[in-house]
Amino acid sequence: MIRLFLFSTLTTLNFHSFATEQIDDIFTIGFKGKTYPIAERPLSQKFDNETIRLILGPDFCTASWRGYKARWQLLDGKLMLNSMQKNPCERKFNPVSSGDFFGTQEYPIHADWFTGKITLMVGEESYRYENGVQIGYDQDVFVFNFQNGKLISKGMEELKYRYKKRFLEPKDEH
Repeated sequence: MIRLFLFSTLTTLNFHSFATEQIDDIFTIGFKGKTYPIAERPLSQKFDNETIRLILGPDFCTASWRGYKARWQLLDGKLMLNSMQKNPCERKFNPVSSGDFFGTQEYPIHADWFTGKITLMVGEESYRYENGVQIGYDQDVFVFNFQNGKLISKGMEELKYRYKKRFLEPKDEH
């Protein structure tokens, strides 16, 4: 019984390690600025996954369930969509026409639908432990806050990420 419990616990705690890391979008600051990978998906505020799949077709890979990679840029205080690449796992660059999503608009497109933040991981991860067990990490991040695609604030913040506890809890028999 103890072996079954240990196996179940270890399997549950380590399940996330089997997931494929996803290809990030790219964010550039300024005209010829530095580029950063970003985990945020500004396009998802305008189009849901089903709509994106209908437009792009069924080609995707496990490293890009979305089926695309977008390139964003902060330019003159606005978030701009510069380009999109279909199925970024392929060796050849397969551009997505701006017309596929935005009709007659051409790149760059002002992302006036996006309200939220874009976070750049700029600091080292500082892992945190409790009773000898890693519980998460802290990291310095630079955050850009947008409202309707316009930059409203920016600055450094400390991200405090804590892992979710995944323990098997006894069932209440009452």
